[in-house]
Amino acid sequence: MADALCEAYPRATPGELSDLLQSWTSNKILTRIGNRFGIYNFLLRQELLTEGMVADAVEALIGAYFFENGYDKTAQFVLQLFGKEVVNIDTINIHSKTLLQNETRRIWKKAPEYVLLYVDPERALFCSEVRVKGAFLGFGLGGTKKESEQEAAYAVLQKLKSGRIPTIAKR
Repeated sequence: MADALCEAYPRATPGELSDLLQSWTSNKILTRIGNRFGIYNFLLRQELLTEGMVADAVEALIGAYFFENGYDKTAQFVLQLFGKEVVNIDTINIHSKTLLQNETRRIWKKAPEYVLLYVDPERALFCSEVRVKGAFLGFGLGGTKKESEQEAAYAVLQKLKSGRIPTIAKR
């Protein structure tokens, strides 16, 4: 995946490549791949399988393939395996917190702050807002605190992208 990223994004910084690699090989993506291939059918299910268990199984499958077939064949296998998932990833949304941090540091010389506003545990709903220097920039909803923060950051990035940059007093 690292080779593929370097080839696909030749102008990306090492930090950006690292963020992309981390999200492309995240438990969420590995679990999607495992579910697509029904890997859970091959695991002992004495308890509910977690996302991490399925992701670990996919990593083990790739490792076994590597030992049997070597680097070149494994690289092709991994790209085919991840192909659909990587294409489906909204990388801006996945990396929105990192991208927003870079933008707020560039514009206001300050990192964004995330404030959890609301939690509904019955519906697994979280609401977070983003602030810079105490000023509200946007909010987001998600199934976890992290997802709500990602959505909030994404909403602010969309505002910035469209030229709607809020005026924030210097402190």
